[in-house]
Parts: sequence; C-alpha cells; structure tokens
Amino acid sequence: SSGINAEYGGECLEHGPLLPCLEDITDPGTKSISKFPVPSFIEIKESTIPDAGDGAFATKFIEPGCILGNYKGKVITEKEYKKMEITDKESGYAWRTVNSDGDVIYLDGASHRNSNWLRFVNCARGRCEENVLVRNIAGGIQYYSFKPIAIGRELLVFYGDDYFADLGYSLETDKDPGLQFHCKVCYKLFKSELELTTHECSKKRKPSGKEKTHRCDMCGKIFVR
Repeated sequence: SSGINAEYGGECLEHGPLLPCLEDITDPGTKSISKFPVPSFIEIKESTIPDAGDGAFATKFIEPGCILGNYKGKVITEKEYKKMEITDKESGYAWRTVNSDGDVIYLDGASHRNSNWLRFVNCARGRCEENVLVRNIAGGIQYYSFKPIAIGRELLVFYGDDYFADLGYSLETDKDPGLQFHCKVCYKLFKSELELTTHECSKKRKPSGKEKTHRCDMCGKIFVR
C-alpha cells in the first residue's frame, strides 16, 4: 500500500478563498478518546463507516470553505516509508506530501500523542460522500470543508483509490462528470438516482457483518450505509 496523497496546494479552485481556521487545537493527543483535544464544533465517537473505529462528527454547523486545521504526525522520510511498505508496517494514517526543500515526506498520525483530532476524519466511501478536502501547505497537510456539514454529520475525506483498494473495496470509477450517484455497497456509479435505486447490487465489498441501516428523511426508504 502507499501513503495517502495530497497533490494540490493553494486555494480551492471551485470554492475560492478559504475562511480562517475556526479553532487551532495545538495540544497533543491522548490515548483516552474522551479526553482527546478537539475543537468545540467536533465530537469523537463511533464512525458510521463499518469497521472504521472512531470518527469525527460536527456538533455545530460548519459552512463550506472553512479551514479545519493542519494534520499532525510523525515526519517520515520517503526512504523510511518505503521500508515500512516492504514489511507491511505502514499504519494507514500517513499523508504523503513534500517539505520546504521539495523532498517527499510522510506525516504519520498513527500515534495519538503525535497527531491531532484530524486523524479521526475517516475515508469517505466514494467522492460524492466526502465533505472535507485537503491541500498541501509548506511541509504539511491542511483540511478544509467544501460542503455544508450539518450538526451530527460525520466529517469524511476521500483518501484515494489506492487506499480504498488496500481496505479490500472494489471501487468502479469513471471520469464522466455525469456520474453523480454511487452505491455504498458495491460502489458502482450511476447517472441518476433511479438507476442507483433499481440496480442489482453485485456486493463486491468484503462483508464486515456490521453494516448499519439508514432511513432517508425525505423518502422514508431504508439503505445500507
């Protein structure tokens, strides 16, 4: 597997300049989730993503374009990380970026004490589920919202297809911008909600046995998360 890539630096091309960081939490993390330092607008609890552990949830409305903070983690050189890959010792919490000298580095947030609350922002199950994006800053990674995030909603960022494959998922992708709807079980993409709701799901994802259901507030239908 490989570290999570952050290819883009600068303001969001679609949403324009970003708003200042809501709260900059600099305190080191703790092993105790209940005592883990988080902003006043975030709560850490069980993720809605099956088998993902804990996740970060909004306790206040977060408008799009808000800087959420900079990802913290142990700095690992590219050479060191390659060795970890060979021995399958990579953590899955490492972002790949570049330092001020242009050298590739990895920020590994596996250790609670070396990271911050952004380590709990889990991987979205496809592009249309994510509500957080990342960008490169000098020697680091910055998270920001790009959709309105309602109270109680989990913050999710898409780590990339490689990371997804490492988890055992089979994600079918297509560059066609018309494909806006995706199945959260087999991850096929569709052009309309009707195609999504009527398709025969191939269930390519490895079953976890812990799937949760969700009832749509609009239509009352029940879906598997």
